[in-house]
Amino acid sequence: MRNQHLYEFDEFRLDPRRRLLWRAGTVIPLTNKAFETLQLLVERHGEVVEKNELMDKIWPDTFVEEGSLTRNISVLRKVLGEGPTDHQFIETVPRRGYRFVAAVQEVQPTGTEAEAPMFVAHDELELVSEWDSDSQSLVPEPQSLEKAQSSVLSPQSSEKTQSAVRSPQSSKKAQFAVRSPQFLVLLSLVGLTILTGAWTLGRFFFKPEAKKQLLQNFTVSRLTATGRTLDAAVSPDGKLLVFVLENGGEQSLWVKHIATAGEVQVQPPAPVIYQGVAVSPDGNHIYYNVWDKVGVGEIFRVPVLGGVPVRVVHDVMPTVVVSPDGRRVAFIRGLSTERANALMTADAAGGNEQTVVVKTNPDFLSRPVWSPDGTRLAFVTGKIGLEGMRQLQLVEISATGGPERPISPHRWLDVSGLTWMADGSGLLVTGAEEPFTPPQIQLVSYPGGEVRKITNEVNGYDNLTSSTDTKVFTAIQSEALFNIWVLPATSPNSTPRQTPGAPATASNLVFGKNLSVPTKVTTGRADGFSFCWTKDGRLIYANQQQGAVDLCLLNADGTGKKRLMETKAVNFNPLISADGHSVLFQSNRTGTFHIWRMDLDGGNQTQLTFGKGEWGTATSPQENWFVFIGDDGLYRLPVTGGTPELLLQGYYYQPAIAPDGDRIAYSYWDQNDPTPQWKRAIYSLSQRKQMQSFTLPKSAVWTSGDTLLRWHPNGTALTFINNEQGVSNIWELPLDGQPPRKLTDFIDNQIFWFDWSPLTGQLACTRGLYTSDVVLIHNTQVKD
Repeated sequence: MRNQHLYEFDEFRLDPRRRLLWRAGTVIPLTNKAFETLQLLVERHGEVVEKNELMDKIWPDTFVEEGSLTRNISVLRKVLGEGPTDHQFIETVPRRGYRFVAAVQEVQPTGTEAEAPMFVAHDELELVSEWDSDSQSLVPEPQSLEKAQSSVLSPQSSEKTQSAVRSPQSSKKAQFAVRSPQFLVLLSLVGLTILTGAWTLGRFFFKPEAKKQLLQNFTVSRLTATGRTLDAAVSPDGKLLVFVLENGGEQSLWVKHIATAGEVQVQPPAPVIYQGVAVSPDGNHIYYNVWDKVGVGEIFRVPVLGGVPVRVVHDVMPTVVVSPDGRRVAFIRGLSTERANALMTADAAGGNEQTVVVKTNPDFLSRPVWSPDGTRLAFVTGKIGLEGMRQLQLVEISATGGPERPISPHRWLDVSGLTWMADGSGLLVTGAEEPFTPPQIQLVSYPGGEVRKITNEVNGYDNLTSSTDTKVFTAIQSEALFNIWVLPATSPNSTPRQTPGAPATASNLVFGKNLSVPTKVTTGRADGFSFCWTKDGRLIYANQQQGAVDLCLLNADGTGKKRLMETKAVNFNPLISADGHSVLFQSNRTGTFHIWRMDLDGGNQTQLTFGKGEWGTATSPQENWFVFIGDDGLYRLPVTGGTPELLLQGYYYQPAIAPDGDRIAYSYWDQNDPTPQWKRAIYSLSQRKQMQSFTLPKSAVWTSGDTLLRWHPNGTALTFINNEQGVSNIWELPLDGQPPRKLTDFIDNQIFWFDWSPLTGQLACTRGLYTSDVVLIHNTQVKD
């Protein structure tokens, strides 16, 4: 029964070689027979293992009664955390045997599995066709969230959550964030709304495939071990690494000498977002794209070892690439009025801007790279939301404009990196063709366009960059670990206070300090990136399993899990209707993300919207209607369906409806401002006008101006996620002019999503870790 593989399921890792079981980094003691029982079931996951076979293999040449097997199964269920009726791991097949039903991933063993910390800096790793017992993995072992400190609802309590969404200079639509702790996705990843990258949530649910030998002399070493390296680029000579470091909610720019590991800070920490970095061909200057979380992005140039930065280009979306001769930079600009984006070039010192190509919604473009001779630009283009997001294609165009030419007919679901081979014979792409698979390095021949996979690993690669001779590459590898936690909302005396004579509803509760430990109610490694409370105090949440994201129903104590659908699509962002009988959610099961409705038990699933793509839903607490973001503004629609009513035209994001059912809070892009920027306001349905503006602290914004808002249950304040010193907490913004105040007192980790219970006033939030670091790939030779 010995095996060279490790098995991962939920937050567990099983090592047959060492006969060890980990849960979130902690070893779980098991007897030999219990371990062997678990190993056999896991190795045969999805299959029914007959009782007789189990007893023959666990107790060979020994007579034992069936009760011994039953006791082993009972022990395993307790260890795995199964409830009496919630068998999410081991299913009993009456009169036959048992079946392991959780999703299982086979991963490569490491030499330091028991001791591995969150970030292990491996010296060097050679990728080979089969892993032997001495092989080491670059996959970090997750820290246990069970050690999270107690969170308390402070006397001034409120919540905030945020969706990872691009600002209009990035795009007018949202995407799941993989470069920000505010994911989810997570996932808004991401809230967790869609533009060109909703599928990138799948990067946190990697489904490994069998490893094949596709490279010779391909070595990988970890260059950073902070877990907070968000972006990076290698210099043209392959000697320097430029990288962005996030710490305490601020970002800084650094240069690292690869051979000696010496580091220099080029730009100090600031409340900004770096949206792309590059090094000039002569190695003397760094170009970086930075966003101040308010207006539009800008490209700056600074000496490689630091100095006074000089602005090169104003008003840019994420990206910056320098031509091989160092004379021009290429970038993307969002055209809000035209509802388009443009690939443009400018002089390396600024000025002489030239439009190369324009893409009008729903078409878009991203990831431009110069050809080795500097005469052409290759880029990724596609259609927003169509064909199940499988419309990404690689094309090229003259650097001075003209007709496009497809480089390959191949279609990608996601492209996270692109670079030319030095001799112009092809391009290396980091991309994925299927949901929930990590982006792998692929070689696209030029001009033929044939695609060949170069890597096939459990952890994928993002932001691929290369030296001029394409002998040295850098990439970002990321990992997310998060779960839903539930906190009670009570006064300092641990009893709810309410308005005298008023019913004990959540809207009348006063939320005070509570010193009890929060309860983790989901158990997966990345489980619950979006959720909502039902009217009866349960949770509906997005759960990934077997290549899909489906919705599940769960009691607030973590018991009674029930899957509400079985699809091969992405279904997320559930919301409950005012009458409590219907659930709204977003789904791409038809190829485009639309709003759907189903009954509370998962029945009668019905599509409600039919535009180019819809997201950002919010339901009225008073009546059975909801609002959503469409292609050109904010709409309202009955839960029963019908013709949408346009409320506001323009770029509006993440609406939140007040308990009174009249006020709608939202973020919006003010194109009419003398300096176009993100703003926030409250709209009155009864008065049909904007009635109040409000401002959030910069620390409430991670990767875009769009921020997921929730109304406080008493309707007097808006709640949001605030990120200070790298730690997330829920804050509230009173609408009577008082300053924002803190509601929770977490001392570690980030919050990616949250919601208030309309029944009990309980606060639930998705908390966890998002980590990313740079790896160096060198001495690469593609095998024929």
